[in-house]
Amino acid sequence: MTADVMAEAPGKLALAGEFAVLEPGHPGIVAAVSRKVTAKIHWGEAGLTAQGRSCAWRLDGRAAVASLSDQPFGLIARAMSVAFAFLEAQGVHPESFSLRLSDTMHDEMGVKLGLGSSAATAVAVLAAVLSAFGKTSDRLTLFKLAVIAHRLALGPGSGIDVAASVYGGHLLYRGVAQRWLQGLLSRGGAAAVGDITTRTWPDLMLEPLPQPALTMQVGWTGEAASTADQLRRLGQRRRLHPEAYRCFLAQSDTGVMKLAHALRNADPMTLLDAVQGLRHALWRLSFELAMPIETARLSRLADLAESFGGAGKPSGAGGGDCGIAFVPGNASRALEQSWREQDLTPLDIEAGADGVFVAQDSALSLAASGASPEPISGSA
Repeated sequence: MTADVMAEAPGKLALAGEFAVLEPGHPGIVAAVSRKVTAKIHWGEAGLTAQGRSCAWRLDGRAAVASLSDQPFGLIARAMSVAFAFLEAQGVHPESFSLRLSDTMHDEMGVKLGLGSSAATAVAVLAAVLSAFGKTSDRLTLFKLAVIAHRLALGPGSGIDVAASVYGGHLLYRGVAQRWLQGLLSRGGAAAVGDITTRTWPDLMLEPLPQPALTMQVGWTGEAASTADQLRRLGQRRRLHPEAYRCFLAQSDTGVMKLAHALRNADPMTLLDAVQGLRHALWRLSFELAMPIETARLSRLADLAESFGGAGKPSGAGGGDCGIAFVPGNASRALEQSWREQDLTPLDIEAGADGVFVAQDSALSLAASGASPEPISGSA
């Protein structure tokens, strides 16, 4: 191997279906964004560099083992291991290389913005490693590999952030049946990834959606939030309030499908109504389960959007991070100024960004970036 390889994967913002998309059969909507993770492979000494730190890595059988096990190195090593297992199944044996990651998904102080950096990292690493060894994959296979790597490194998740990083654009999404996937991984582990990616994935749905009729604006609260902590709270408290949680799931599904309808039909009024309904569903869940989803800063962000004839809501697990808003075009500048006056930071982020792409000797080696997926409904 002689050519260096570079892969880029976009981050994401959840538009709808937060929390609910983690449950079997419940959909969400996500947008890829213009902030990204970049992975670069150079041939030679085995090393990893990310977030201003470096370490060595070695092969232990098929697995990559990093000399630092904390994040992001644990995730990077897991993604490399999944790639190596996939390559070994095709008779390709890995060689030593250095891998350097950089990203635009943190603020100037290095604080994460809540844009799905872990999913983008898994996708960028996998795409770079597969391309480096001459085994570029179709996007669906890359998506499946990244879901497996992300799950093995960080635990169960919906995969909606992985879908955004792989496919780009806006997606209506429903995840794979979690028990089915966990059962296969429990029996075969990372060594079984080749078999798992060729199987039909029950319940998986991927549908590309058009750009919104209104421009999405993104505000940063200045408060970094932990998705893992939020999910732990949810897991503990929903068992105490099962009826409230069932009500939330129904409201979320209604809002998701209403927003999807608005996007398909370029209907700004229905879009705003859907966003307001989704905000209310999250607020009610926050109240019923006594967990911080819409913080005071996120409330100000959304309230200001409504004051300009628009709508806003938290994006993702809440508790901080980012919120999104839609307002008529002539109110965009005024909203941004109002956010600044309330100590909220408008972010220069474009939604609907292209999906992952890989460059080797300046030539694209994956399907053209931004290519929409063929709609997948029920299984893939």
